[in-house]
Amino acid sequence: MVHFRLHIFRLLPMFAIAIGTAACEAPKRKADYFDAHPLQVTQGTVELAIGARVEFEPMSSVEAASLQQFVGDYLTRGAGPITIQMHRREAAGGDADARVRKMQTILNRAGISSGDINVLPLGTTAPRAAAVVLAFRAHTAIVPECGDWSSNPTANWSNRSQANFGCATQRNLGLTVANPSDLKKAATMSNSDANRGERILNSYQSGATAGGDGAAAEGGAATP
Repeated sequence: MVHFRLHIFRLLPMFAIAIGTAACEAPKRKADYFDAHPLQVTQGTVELAIGARVEFEPMSSVEAASLQQFVGDYLTRGAGPITIQMHRREAAGGDADARVRKMQTILNRAGISSGDINVLPLGTTAPRAAAVVLAFRAHTAIVPECGDWSSNPTANWSNRSQANFGCATQRNLGLTVANPSDLKKAATMSNSDANRGERILNSYQSGATAGGDGAAAEGGAATP
C-alpha cells in the first residue's frame, strides 16, 4: 500500500505538466460565433428577360408580376442603376428607341427615377425569347451551413462554446435581412423630427409627462 502511494505521488508532477500543456494549447475553434460562423456578402447581377415587344404588345400577367417583383427587389437592395438592353435581332425588326422609351416609362411608373435607368448599347447575349433584358447589381448574403455537432457537449475542458453555437442565429440573419449590404455597412439614419423633439422638451420643462405628442398636448393644456 505504501509503495502504491509513493507511485501516485511520483506521477502527480506528470499530471500537472500534462494539464498545463493542455491549457496552453491553441484553441481548435474560434470562441466568438461571429468568427466561427461568418456571414459573407457578395455582389452579383439580377436579370429579367421580357419577351413582349412592350411598345405595342401588352405584357402577360406572368411577366407583369415578374417585373413588379424585380422592381421591388431593386428598390430594396439594388446597387447602382437598372440597365436596359435590347437584342440586335429585335432592334432590326422595329423601332428600338420606342421600345426603350416604353420600358423607361413603365419603370418610372413603378417608382424608379430616370436617373437610375441606364440604356446599354444593343447586345447579343439576351435569351432568344427576350425582346429586352433588365438587370441590376445587388448584394447577396452567403449564409453558413449549420449542424456541426462534432464537439462533445458533456466533456468541455476548454469551457468554449459548442461548434454549432450561434450558427442558426447567423444563418437566420443572412436569410431574413432585406438588404445584405447592411451587413457590410449600416444604412444612413434618417433625420430626427425637430418639431416633435421640441414639443417633448417643452413638456418636460413644464413638468408634464414627456411620453409623446398626446402627452405633450395634455400637459400643455394642463399648464396654467
